[in-house]
Amino acid sequence: MRKRILIALFLIALLVNAVGTAHAKQTYMNNFNNLYGTSSAVLNTCTLCHPSGTSTHNSYSTAFRNANHNFQAIENLDSDGDGFTNIVEIKALTFPGNAASHPSASGDTTPPTVTNFSIPSTATSLTVSITSFTATDNVGVTGYRVTETSVAPLAGAGGWSGSTPTSYTCSSAGARTLYAWAKDAAGNISASVSGSVTVTLLIVSQTGNIFTSGKYGEYYADPARWVSAGYNVGIFGNGITFKAQAVDSNGKKISGSFAYKITSTGQSGVLDLIDAQNLMYQKTLSLPLGNDYAYSVTVNGMTTNGTIYSTAAKCDACHAKPEGHIADQSTWGQCRSCHNLSNVTHTHIYKFGATFQCYTCHTAVSSNTDIHSTLTNPSGYTGFTCVNCHGDLSMTQNNTFKTAGMAGLPACANCHDNSHGEPVAGVSFSDSVGHGGMLCISCHSSPHRIQQPMNLGTSGVNNCSGCHANATHGGTNCGQCHGNSWDPHLVTTPSSVQTPPPPSTLTPPPDDE
Repeated sequence: MRKRILIALFLIALLVNAVGTAHAKQTYMNNFNNLYGTSSAVLNTCTLCHPSGTSTHNSYSTAFRNANHNFQAIENLDSDGDGFTNIVEIKALTFPGNAASHPSASGDTTPPTVTNFSIPSTATSLTVSITSFTATDNVGVTGYRVTETSVAPLAGAGGWSGSTPTSYTCSSAGARTLYAWAKDAAGNISASVSGSVTVTLLIVSQTGNIFTSGKYGEYYADPARWVSAGYNVGIFGNGITFKAQAVDSNGKKISGSFAYKITSTGQSGVLDLIDAQNLMYQKTLSLPLGNDYAYSVTVNGMTTNGTIYSTAAKCDACHAKPEGHIADQSTWGQCRSCHNLSNVTHTHIYKFGATFQCYTCHTAVSSNTDIHSTLTNPSGYTGFTCVNCHGDLSMTQNNTFKTAGMAGLPACANCHDNSHGEPVAGVSFSDSVGHGGMLCISCHSSPHRIQQPMNLGTSGVNNCSGCHANATHGGTNCGQCHGNSWDPHLVTTPSSVQTPPPPSTLTPPPDDE
């Protein structure tokens, strides 16, 4: 009996040691990838430190252990004795612990030379112009890149350009040092040439507002795990669009560098100006499906935060396995090329007997913060549902169902008076502009998340001051000249002051909503 207990304890000790060793190895691998940016490169494998199929250590791993697990301390060593230092091999994506894997396999080991790189010493935008950038190579330069770090980028990393860039967008204002790099077809990376610039943004106002809005709403899941199996048949694409506008303390729209950052992924850059008249900025990002993504947008010294949701929408919400031509790998991801999937999906669901069961596929949480969920319909039911705006699925049979694939998306004017109607017929809520050229979503948030901003809709309150803090002209009530001071939809210009149209047919909720 005692012998059995000792054997059991010994086996447990071996298991604990194995788990601890495996965890340590994964930690080292993660540290290596974070340091050299190789998480998606060929070096992200156990054979970096261990001969294939074994747990023994190669020469690079041994040097790493002898250096107290410090990768940078052994960068200038030639661990495998093939004539190339460890850091040269890592940059070339060859294995520093395997003498048979080395850069010379490409036949070219001479790196390019950056011969000239110059930028202005000052800039008033995060986007800095590059006045000159030239490089030479014994065979030929194939890539150019500018970074804000002195650590050389890997040849296989993203961000390289086949032509010399004409500008670079800095991560923030202040004193910045930019580094210019070049690479050749063999993956050799040049030494850097640096330039310094001081970015001073033109501050229009530090007390204005930034308005942003992105997609939000959960539709379909992946119950049959098609995605896990490798099938790419999403109903909606991965492109997630969000828009932004900004105003100064006078409520006037402003332009500038609309810099964004996605917190969890680290994606960053600047939004594109898509409407110069209304100073509307936009960016479409590709993000993994089915997650909340917190983001920040900074404009001329002001910053705001928001959240977008990447819609997970999969055909396998109804189909347990790929059917017909969907099973053909060559057609994966091509559903949208032939089918209007919104039309197809809703029509199929009705044929299977559904009429009002929207939440079978659309989770209730997709609209539970929408102002419409607090309203009462003509039948006395509190809380509008999908059918109140889109209709029921029986309407798919005559193409009157309100969706992009049939009768078009619902319009504000379907329920509201003309003051809440869309300014341009056929333009969706997401693209409509109203008060002073402001996007409807700038004040009301995204579809299925529509809100009443700053208690707007409360009669008798001078809501204009929420955005026009410094534009009171000495008066106490903007409505004295502009026709209305509590509902921006009813505001008029002083030259055309008139009796405002009747208020919305939907009675505004109390202040505490």
